[in-house]
Amino acid sequence: SRQSTQVRRQHESGSSMNFKFEPYARGGLQIWKDPEEGRKYVCASDTAGGLARGDFAVAVVIEGETCEMVARWKERDDPHVWGPKCAWLSWYYNEALLAFETYPSAHGYTACMEAINKGYKKIYKRQRQDTISKQVSEVLGWHTNSTTKPLLIDRIKRAFDDNCVIYDEELLYELRDQRWNGKGEMESRGHDDMVIAYGIALAVRDQSWTRGLLRPEPAMPKTESERYWARYDQRQSAPRPKRRLFNGN
Repeated sequence: SRQSTQVRRQHESGSSMNFKFEPYARGGLQIWKDPEEGRKYVCASDTAGGLARGDFAVAVVIEGETCEMVARWKERDDPHVWGPKCAWLSWYYNEALLAFETYPSAHGYTACMEAINKGYKKIYKRQRQDTISKQVSEVLGWHTNSTTKPLLIDRIKRAFDDNCVIYDEELLYELRDQRWNGKGEMESRGHDDMVIAYGIALAVRDQSWTRGLLRPEPAMPKTESERYWARYDQRQSAPRPKRRLFNGN
């Protein structure tokens, strides 16, 4: 693994940033796999208030197709500082879909707005249907409540059943410290910041995959033979006009 927190050559460049992560012995960022060309990622954040003895702010990055955990950032940061850090990390991972937990804590909303103010645009928005008008609207960030938290727990359990790759020993220790009671509720004996961030990453990944936001782009043909067969497949898959029989009129 590699740890780093320092950012060098930071400046605006159009709609993105140019920066570089530098190794730092006491850094809170751990990277197990660098981004791969053509792959899509999800970055989920559980934001904290930045108090010296408070909870940690945690961001978890997973690969969109395999759900493999590739990076984790954990620090005690003020939301105004944490938001841009999540944006940098998401830019690094091929402009990952960035999801902040914006409820029940308002710190996540603050961090989310800071990321947007830095120019990051690929922000997760959940879909909400009005119970009266039935109209569907988009709301910024992930909401953790009595309905969605069991979904996170069940999704983490399924990740273990599916043998999803987790390199982070701290996350595994934190998961070990959680207890599930008879009501299916999670009770923590310590911090659960990484657990929540990991669960949100998985849940947001599933929703976005269903909506087609994370599916890999088809490879472009490079040779003349590949282009020929690509055109052939396109012609074969194109809808054909219906043949109408002559009725004599």
